[in-house]
Amino acid sequence: MKILVAACLTLLSSGCGSSDSGPSASEDCYSLISAYCARAQTCSVAAGETTAAFGAQYVANCKGAASTTLDCSRAVRMLGDPDACKAEINAMPCSFYTPSDFPLPASCKAIVGYK
Repeated sequence: MKILVAACLTLLSSGCGSSDSGPSASEDCYSLISAYCARAQTCSVAAGETTAAFGAQYVANCKGAASTTLDCSRAVRMLGDPDACKAEINAMPCSFYTPSDFPLPASCKAIVGYK
């Protein structure tokens, strides 16, 4: 999943600290990956690259690719607003999607701090 690997590299920034309330940074990190992979899958179907029946497998493959690039279990704090990031991911036009690239919205870049 070349798309996700490139995107995940921009998702992370070094940082320290911890979340004060709500989901942990790790949970938010995994949630952002899930949102990104689900949107990429939707756009992949719209582009005719895959079928809706392959949806769950596409998302699983996408998440697997992400885990080879980043380790959300090491996330220690959110440096931005994960809800805004997810909202922008879900609103991203599929016209931005190509099989080799699906850019992250600005609110998602350098959002997760990890050790």
